[in-house]
Amino acid sequence: MRNQQLLKYIAGLALIGVTACSPSPPPFTLEAKPVGDESKIVIEHVPPQSQVYQPIHHAIQQSGEWDAIASDLNNKFSLPQTLTVYFQECGENASNGSAQNKIELCYEFLQQHVNILGADAQTAAAANSAAVDVALLTLFHELGHTFIQQYQLPITGSEENAADAFAALMLSDLKEEEAVLTSMELFDVDGAEQAALEQLSFWNAHGFNAQRYANIGCMIDSNLEESASGSNQQAPSLDQQQRCQKDFQDHRKNWDAMLSPYRRQTSGQG
Repeated sequence: MRNQQLLKYIAGLALIGVTACSPSPPPFTLEAKPVGDESKIVIEHVPPQSQVYQPIHHAIQQSGEWDAIASDLNNKFSLPQTLTVYFQECGENASNGSAQNKIELCYEFLQQHVNILGADAQTAAAANSAAVDVALLTLFHELGHTFIQQYQLPITGSEENAADAFAALMLSDLKEEEAVLTSMELFDVDGAEQAALEQLSFWNAHGFNAQRYANIGCMIDSNLEESASGSNQQAPSLDQQQRCQKDFQDHRKNWDAMLSPYRRQTSGQG
């Protein structure tokens, strides 16, 4: 009996030794999905039927931002299929489309957020500027979703948070500081209106607006204390600011690694 137990013990040690000496599984690597050299991002401005959205349509179209952004992205990335960005009437939402080949930025959605900011009650120039800023954030957020889907990127955690991070990084790269501040202000104002617990939607795929304010500010704003002053949010502690710097670097490193297989040969990082 004792010998049988000893044999089992020895056999167990041998099994452990075999397991320990077995080759480790190969590390996870990103495998590039097929891309099309002729595929590109195209911007379409569709005139609204309602006169209500004519001002925001003209503000977006005349800003001169969009063709330059599309050209820059086309020079950097190879896409599996052509992606068309539509500015149009399509309801109080924004979507990257189930077909993965379009992004819809709705005039109703943009106007709603201009109203939340209160810019519509100010000068026409303020309203136009707010519309462009909101459109910039929304475009890059939806583009983050599209890249995740078209390239089948291995996102862990919330895809909405990943898309927010992508938008923040892109705005930072483009030096669109005003769009960043407008985005933070939007989440701050909207978050204050949802302060009551019963108003919070815990099942919403997006994070709470107050949290999105903090996350975007954390990633890209160099003076978080100054940004928090005058807002509905507490200024971050020194430890939190240091964590923010690490979070920014982590998001940058992760997105650069995931998109690296799809960068054109002549494209640099950023």
